[in-house]
Amino acid sequence: MKQIVIGIDGGDERILNYFDMPYFKSLREKSKSFEMKEDRWSRGWVEMYTGMHARETNAFYEMPMMDGTMRFTRKYSWRDAEENSNVKFLWGQLDGAGVRSVFMNIPTTFPAPQMKNGAFVAGAGGGLNNFSTIPEGLCSDADTEKLLTELGYVVDLRYKSSGITELEKLFEKLDEMMLKRAECFVKTCKHQNADFGFLAFRATTIVQYVAMSEIEMLCGKQNYTDLIANPEEKERPIHAMLKKHYKNLDKALEIIFTSLDPEHYVLTADHGCVPFLKKVNINKLLEFEGFQTTNQAGKKVKDLLCKILPKKQFQALKSITPKKAQSLAQGYAPSKTKAFGSANVHGIYINDARRFNGVVEDGEELERTVRDICEFINTNEVAQSNHITARPYRNNYPDAFYNDCLPDIWIDMPESYFPEIGPEFVSVNEQYAPILNLYDVPTDVNSGQKGSNPLFIVDKATALNFEKLNDRELTVTYDLIKKVFNL
Repeated sequence: MKQIVIGIDGGDERILNYFDMPYFKSLREKSKSFEMKEDRWSRGWVEMYTGMHARETNAFYEMPMMDGTMRFTRKYSWRDAEENSNVKFLWGQLDGAGVRSVFMNIPTTFPAPQMKNGAFVAGAGGGLNNFSTIPEGLCSDADTEKLLTELGYVVDLRYKSSGITELEKLFEKLDEMMLKRAECFVKTCKHQNADFGFLAFRATTIVQYVAMSEIEMLCGKQNYTDLIANPEEKERPIHAMLKKHYKNLDKALEIIFTSLDPEHYVLTADHGCVPFLKKVNINKLLEFEGFQTTNQAGKKVKDLLCKILPKKQFQALKSITPKKAQSLAQGYAPSKTKAFGSANVHGIYINDARRFNGVVEDGEELERTVRDICEFINTNEVAQSNHITARPYRNNYPDAFYNDCLPDIWIDMPESYFPEIGPEFVSVNEQYAPILNLYDVPTDVNSGQKGSNPLFIVDKATALNFEKLNDRELTVTYDLIKKVFNL
C-alpha cells in the first residue's frame, strides 16, 4: 500500500515503551518520533480527518448546546462540521482524486460517508456507543457489511455499558475486538485493492482509563506504598492482563504492517494518557467567589422526572420547557450567575445575554467579568498551590467559525488534573487506587485521563515533510496524507 494511518486511541509512547512490544520497538527504531501537543478539548480524530481544530469543526469533547440555556452536550458526528463550508473531509479529498481508500472505526464518523473508490466502516464515539451487532449505517456499502459479518467484526465495546463484571472477561473481550479489527482491516484493504488505509483501535484507551494506576506502578512511576499498605501485594492478576493486552496490541500492529507493507505510515493517537490524580470543579470556586449561585431544587425535579417518565415523554417535556427553566435544571440560578463551567471543558463561560439568556451584557461588562475572574483565580491560594491559572481565551479567536462555543476563559492545569464534577474546587480522585476486580472500577474513566502528548511516529520520508511544518497538533496528519497523494 502507498500509505496507512494507524491510530491507537489514547496511545502514549511513554507507556508503549515500557511493555514487551518487540514489533512496535523495531518499527520505532527505523522511524522517527515527534512530540505533539493537544489541548485535551479538541477531538484528535476530527483534527486528523479535517486538518482543523475544533474551533472550526465544533468537534469538542464537551460543548455548550448553544440553545439559549447553560446545558452542555458530548454528542458529535462528522456531519456537524458540514455547517462550515471550509471543512474538506479527508475521505472526500481522497475519493475525489480517485485514491482507493479504506477507513475503519474512526470515532465520530457514524453514519459512514459514501465512497466511490473504497470502503468506509464508521466508528462510534461522540455520544454514540454500545453496538453489539453491525447497525444500519455503519458500512458505506452492502459488500463491505457482508465481508465484515462473515469475518465476525466486533463493532465496539465500552466497559460500563457492556455489563461485564469480571476483570479477566473485560480484558479478554477487548483483546478479541482489537485482534479481530486488525484482521478485518487487512482483509478489507486487500478486498478493495486500497492505496490508503486509516484504522483506529479503541481497546487500549479503555484499558488505560480503567487501570492507569496499575500501569503507572508497573512502569515504576508510582511508588507502590503510596497506594497500598502491604508491599507484598505488588503482583496482582491485573498485571498479567495488562502485559498480555500490550503484547496483543503489538501482534495487531505486526499483522497490519507485515500484511500491507506500506510505503508510508503514521502511527498516532487522538491524545495521550496520564494518571488521573485530581478533579477540578471550577464551579465550586466560582460559587465561593460570588460569580455563581446554585439552585439544586430545579436539578432535583429534573432528576426525578428523568427517573419516573419514559424516555420519549421526558424528551418531549424538555422540548417545551422554557430555556431559563432548563438552565435552572442544571443546578444554577440563572439570574444570579455570571459564570459557569462544565466537566471535560478546560474553561469558564460568561453567562451573557446573547448566548445563554444570561445576566452579563456583551462588551465592557463581559470583558470586565473576564478580567475579574482571571485575577481572582490567579491570586487564589488553592489555585496557586495546585499550579492552576486562568487566561482570556475566546477573544483570541474572533474569526473562529464556532467562536460562540468557546469558553471566555481558559484554565491551565497540570496534566494529572482534569475538569470534572467533584466535591471541592480541587479534590483527590479517589478512584486512582489499586484494582483487584471491577468492583474497584465504578466508572469508565477511572484512574486514567487524556494526556496532551499523543503518540506520533512516521516513516523517515514522511518525517521530512513533517519537519517543514510548524504545527505540532494532530491537524498535521491531514496535510501529511495529502502530501503523499499530491492533493
